[in-house]
Amino acid sequence: MTFKASRRCIEISHLAYADDIIIFTQAASTPLQRLRSCLNEYEKISGQQINLAKSNFYIDETHEQWAASIQTDGGFSRGTFPFLYLGVPTYRGVKRTDMFLFLREKIAKRISGWAHRHLSFGGRLTLIKSTLEAIPLHIYQAVEPTAGTIKQLDQQLARFFWGSTTDRKRTHWIS
Repeated sequence: MTFKASRRCIEISHLAYADDIIIFTQAASTPLQRLRSCLNEYEKISGQQINLAKSNFYIDETHEQWAASIQTDGGFSRGTFPFLYLGVPTYRGVKRTDMFLFLREKIAKRISGWAHRHLSFGGRLTLIKSTLEAIPLHIYQAVEPTAGTIKQLDQQLARFFWGSTTDRKRTHWIS
């Protein structure tokens, strides 16, 4: 079985990058058994083991009745949308700002290692331009962020630039 994003586009049977792979298939017994036997054959030939604890399946709510057989026949755990694949949110339906929350956490983690008091405005600006603004670039190339996400990240960078911390708020000298 292949995946089509829309009616007149090319069909996709799998997406792979290094040792990560997404496989699209039907949620029926025969295709699942074929998939399992293909994966078993791969293990025999390559000598590599497939980590079933990290192998998930994702299914639309309209096909809920197939979930139990997929777990049984495939041996996979059930995952939920949205999830990250190669650092990019993979979702079904409408994009939401909370799907990009991990970016704020990544930036906050990076900022927490730097001492605000010991950095000049120029030093903070350099860190923002060279390091912090580079963090979301990979994700933005794959998925357009929501306006709320961009606003939240801008606010976070502005707080760092103007020297605000969790215990002390500073004035942002911008109108």
